Amino acid sequence: MDEMRVVLSEPGRPYDLLLICALTGVVVVLSILGVSSNLVSLIAFPCVFFTPGYALVSAMFPGRTGSIGSMIKTKEGQDSEMSLLERAVASVVLSLVFFAIGGIILGWTPGVLNKSTILAEVLVLNLAFSALAIYRRFQLDEGDEFVLVFELGGSHAGKLNVAEKVILGVVAITLVVAVLAGAGLLWPGIGLEPHTEFYITGPDGSLGTIPQSLVVGANGTVLIAFVNHMGGPIDYNLTLGVMNDESFQNYSSLDLSEAQVLTPGNGYFYETTLLEGSKFSGALTFSFESAGRYQIMFQLSDGQEVQDLWLWVDVT
Repeated sequence: MDEMRVVLSEPGRPYDLLLICALTGVVVVLSILGVSSNLVSLIAFPCVFFTPGYALVSAMFPGRTGSIGSMIKTKEGQDSEMSLLERAVASVVLSLVFFAIGGIILGWTPGVLNKSTILAEVLVLNLAFSALAIYRRFQLDEGDEFVLVFELGGSHAGKLNVAEKVILGVVAITLVVAVLAGAGLLWPGIGLEPHTEFYITGPDGSLGTIPQSLVVGANGTVLIAFVNHMGGPIDYNLTLGVMNDESFQNYSSLDLSEAQVLTPGNGYFYETTLLEGSKFSGALTFSFESAGRYQIMFQLSDGQEVQDLWLWVDVT
């Protein structure tokens, strides 16, 4: 039987890492262009959950030959400090860790965790780690280069042991599930629930600059923002102020172009309509005319759900 040989990496030929860069570039470009298809989802899946970790492992172990049974032809006479199976497991785990940590860090700043920042994270991690791995591979002495060649059939074909069969079976099932899910044949109704993103920040867009202490008569400023993810145009009603006995006795229209003196019992309302994906952002400048500890309520209603945010301010 004829032998099929697929080279993924040889001395001076880091095809595996170049493929990672190419796939990452395709995913990012198609996403920026707004192309949405099952094929893009299938390509993006490994770019998030496998390739960042694989590139980092390749940078950490640039000259170690991966092997799994007789399916991979390892370089003769070269020891394998890290098998292909170990590389695969480490790649998945590290990829998950990177994106979990990245999500936590980005989530600390409201409004930052979005499609653009996720694409930037995918691009930076894959390209940076791949570039580092390529550089380290080319620094190796002759005879220490990373070699990864798939050979099926011919004299190199052999039997897999039980552990290898289990691993390959799990991989095959995972790939089938990923393909079916990407094609929308599994769990077609699963997706992001309609929601509104509502948050406040300091005047520079960070949480650290939210005013929490003021002197009487001094102005403080917060940015109020909300984003429509409800699937269509929504009429929003924003109410804010300092309650008196858990209610407002008076209401007036909110003019964000003017500084507001907040007093207990007086509420302000603001109404606007946002299209799907649109964002409202406005700066509220406020002050207090007497000392005390005040709790400012920010309430947003979309006609179906009401969200509340609270800000404590000490005034001296």
